[in-house]
Amino acid sequence: LIPAWSASRIARFHVEEQVYRLERDLTESRRGILPMSQAVFSGNLMIYRDLAGIKARDLTTGELAWQHLPENNIESRLVSNTAFSDSTLWQESNYVEDYEFSRLDHHPLGTALFRDAVTSGMTVHEGRLYTIERQNPLESLSYNYYWQRQNSAQGKPDWAINELVCRQATTGRRLWAVGGPELEPLFSRSLAGAYFLGPPTLFQNQLLVLADLGGEINLYALSPSTGEPLWNQLVAAAGRPLAEDPVRRMWRCQPVIANGQILCPTGVGWLVALDAYSHSVNWVYRYPPHDTQRRRFRSGYTMNSVQPLLQRWGPQLPLAHGNRILLAPPELPDEFNSIQPSLVCLDEHGKLVWQEQKRDAMYVAGVYENRAIVVTRTALKAYSLDDGAPIWETQFTEELGLPYGRGVRMSDQYLLPFADGKLGQFHLKSGELQNVFSVPAHTDFHNLGNLEIQNGRLVSLSAESISVFPSVEMERSEWNQLGKTNPRRVLRETQLMVSLGKHAEALTVLNSISPDERAKWASDDQNQFRSLKWDVLMQLAASDDAVSVTALEQLRQLAETESERRTVDRFAAAHLEATGDVGAAVRINLNYLTRPASELVSEGDKSSRPDVFASGRLRRLLEKTPVDGRAAIHQAIEDAVNGVAAESFNTRDQLALALSFHPAGCRLQLQLANEAAAAGRITEAAIRYRRVVSTGLPEQKAQAL
Repeated sequence: LIPAWSASRIARFHVEEQVYRLERDLTESRRGILPMSQAVFSGNLMIYRDLAGIKARDLTTGELAWQHLPENNIESRLVSNTAFSDSTLWQESNYVEDYEFSRLDHHPLGTALFRDAVTSGMTVHEGRLYTIERQNPLESLSYNYYWQRQNSAQGKPDWAINELVCRQATTGRRLWAVGGPELEPLFSRSLAGAYFLGPPTLFQNQLLVLADLGGEINLYALSPSTGEPLWNQLVAAAGRPLAEDPVRRMWRCQPVIANGQILCPTGVGWLVALDAYSHSVNWVYRYPPHDTQRRRFRSGYTMNSVQPLLQRWGPQLPLAHGNRILLAPPELPDEFNSIQPSLVCLDEHGKLVWQEQKRDAMYVAGVYENRAIVVTRTALKAYSLDDGAPIWETQFTEELGLPYGRGVRMSDQYLLPFADGKLGQFHLKSGELQNVFSVPAHTDFHNLGNLEIQNGRLVSLSAESISVFPSVEMERSEWNQLGKTNPRRVLRETQLMVSLGKHAEALTVLNSISPDERAKWASDDQNQFRSLKWDVLMQLAASDDAVSVTALEQLRQLAETESERRTVDRFAAAHLEATGDVGAAVRINLNYLTRPASELVSEGDKSSRPDVFASGRLRRLLEKTPVDGRAAIHQAIEDAVNGVAAESFNTRDQLALALSFHPAGCRLQLQLANEAAAAGRITEAAIRYRRVVSTGLPEQKAQAL
């Protein structure tokens, strides 16, 4: 799993740091990660939205084709500005406070990335891009509003309106727009004052889009060439206007065409099915019951509450399969928190067939062979579409952790992203985890995110980056067009071999490139070559076979810094220990005892001081060696202790502590204790005597007492 290219979706380090902290807190809270943003494609262009605006990149090279970055965009508002430290000025500015854990579920950054599904919604039809613009998710949950009602006195743009914009997909040029603020009749656009609930769906050469205008939710049919309304059908009425219910404005509602019907989610608790040709209402289904008693109890004030992130379903269009319709409505929990989120299954006439509590589910992955596939925080599950009965459930291993975005179906397989660049491959018939792929550590890559497959490539869109992974067949086809010494071919081929565990073959490819050939490469390619070779040799040196000796020799030649040479020594000691040369292994480990404490020794995800590391290794060597074979170990330790000059107090102190498990170390500790007592350092002497009593030989303990 090697990216052909990756690009950051965040330009400012300060914002990137906040996103990192937010994702870390979500992971540590066992929530999982589900970004709202998803890419759309037009030819070989990939178009997506990030915190700064809309961008289009070449799918093959990653080069930026065009971008639309509105002034005062989301990312620019997330950068600290000390000019607004005064609370009054801050409330009147566009400044947003930095993210902190205490605001995990309420910070505007979390809303923009993991809650607002309308802003990120885009569709492409026949070379035209349709986007929702003039919408700022940072407004709705900031401190500028009381009880989440808009304070128009502050002069903010109305959050209950937005625009549907049509752009040329290849250039980003704006072709037309509808919606926006209401002006004088002569200057207002079509559907001025409307709030579009999601991008349009193309049907019979008409754009079908749902919009809230004056509290009424209508299905509008627009002309693709001009955006002018052709017809509309009322589908629902909102109990409270969007200006007073900002949570609702984040739920994407997009028409779905299925079985001759237009399925219209509304965001106000209703699913409405229209006849696709007459546009009349066929049937309606309501998720929560209509509770007039509670509305009277609350003086008529009802609004959707800000739930913890991922408490509601993620953006999910109605899924139609045969005579079944699957719904994961974001309206639940309802305004009164009396009805919890559920997965709802209807028949084609709008009658409830079954429903299943959401619990820790994140989203519906799709339908496969009459079974609904659901991704939860801890498992991948399948339910029968007929009656909702569980068919299989595959728990995620500790190695995989939590899901990190939407997966993608590939034939009868489902690819699901996880943290740290891991990708799980599940069989949809049995649920079996068949493979776990991972991105090599030496690649310029962050995390996987929402996945798509386009033109034979796997596209990942996470909160902080976008990456494209070509198929192995595409890679090999490209390699055949390049020379065997071409840096791109050498590096990519080696990375692929490493990802498949073929380290010996990877080393053969790397060693086939002469120093003269490498000298012609760019400096970045040379650095990556060295990093790859170092990683490959480290893997081979850790093996138990004969190749580890050759790998160690090459590692010594490659090592340039003192830290790298110490790493080679550590591997050499392990190899000597495995081959029975215990004395040589002990001498190498003894050298670590006098290294500065700042030179930490890293093994896997653990780091320790050199003396602590060596002490543990020496103790283990002594314990695992038979009694009749310990002479070499004892002699090496005695030589190390006797070779320290009397005036080297720090070195003697370090050795005495690290070798406290050995009589020579206890003898040295006893000497230091006697010197401290003679010098009148009574407390120090008492501590040292106590150490000898704890670990020394009987005669040494007697002297200490």
